[in-house]
Amino acid sequence: MKKLFTLFFSLLLAGIFTTASAQQNIFVWKNGGDLSVISSEDVDSVSFSAGSWLFKITTSTAVSVTSNSFEAMASVSLNENVKSLSVSPEVGVCYSEENSKPTYSDVHKTLGSSMTDYTINIEDVDPGTTYYYRAYVKLLGEVYYDPNVYSITTLGTKPQNKVINGHKFIDLGLPSGLLWAETNVGASTPYADGDYYAWGETETKSSYSWDNNKWGFSPTKYNSSDGKTKLEASDDVATVKWGKECRMPSRAEFQELCNKCDWTWKSSYNGASGYLVKGPNNQTIFLPASGNRFNGDLHSHGSVGCYWSSSLYTSDTYYAYFLFFYSGYINPSNNDYRYCGFSVRPVAEK
Repeated sequence: MKKLFTLFFSLLLAGIFTTASAQQNIFVWKNGGDLSVISSEDVDSVSFSAGSWLFKITTSTAVSVTSNSFEAMASVSLNENVKSLSVSPEVGVCYSEENSKPTYSDVHKTLGSSMTDYTINIEDVDPGTTYYYRAYVKLLGEVYYDPNVYSITTLGTKPQNKVINGHKFIDLGLPSGLLWAETNVGASTPYADGDYYAWGETETKSSYSWDNNKWGFSPTKYNSSDGKTKLEASDDVATVKWGKECRMPSRAEFQELCNKCDWTWKSSYNGASGYLVKGPNNQTIFLPASGNRFNGDLHSHGSVGCYWSSSLYTSDTYYAYFLFFYSGYINPSNNDYRYCGFSVRPVAEK
């Protein structure tokens, strides 16, 4: 039996193996792990070709398109020679505005873990924009794609968003004309938490407390004596990290975002929880519930969002204003100790 297993393993690495027996089960091994079990009844040979041998993946053209969403179908099935899998796959769709052959490293949305038909609903896209998409299956660290890529163009007029030093800013159609960044400072995608900063500090830390606060327990700047009520550019992490055109939003600008936009809580949005914020022009940004840091720990991750404003809480200068939210509750004018580690979402002018 050991000799037979060794033979199968060697031939699998070569790309193809055969068996003369029509009554035994063939155990397929990959990367040292049990990937799947193939019943070889009535099968004389099995070709091992990643992408076609294991899965059949198909995607349809879009069946419904609006200014900020589109719908399509995806179907995933095993090759008829594969009777079962020993682990559950991840089935989803990947899509991109820039990449004409989107991959898992682009924006992707998980649809399920079964070999079946799926409806693809993508809701966070821009008007008047062409997107490329296709279904995928991820199994044991490898991703298999539908070889066909489809494209759609959403309805409406393409918004005049802005890119500053590689960072995308979204025009939500707000009365002020303010543009909101697509990501948090330190985040590579709209769904990532990014880094955490104490108010008025521009570097991350392993622990957040008064003991290591830049301005001290009795603040030496932005206090009742100096009259400074808004962060200067040198103390604004958005400006320091992203450039002079970028800055942290003020308390009033968070208030506008709250009053003029529709906020919808998402419990699993590309793997993250938080609020999808839709502006008057139907453009959206996503604010992850990234929690907060104080002392050496991360708290309330996935359930609470805390985003610093640039505005000092003048009634008590130990505090500053921030956007605070959880499912069903949004407060754009909350305040907390300046030493706390919160997220930062930059803004910019048109």
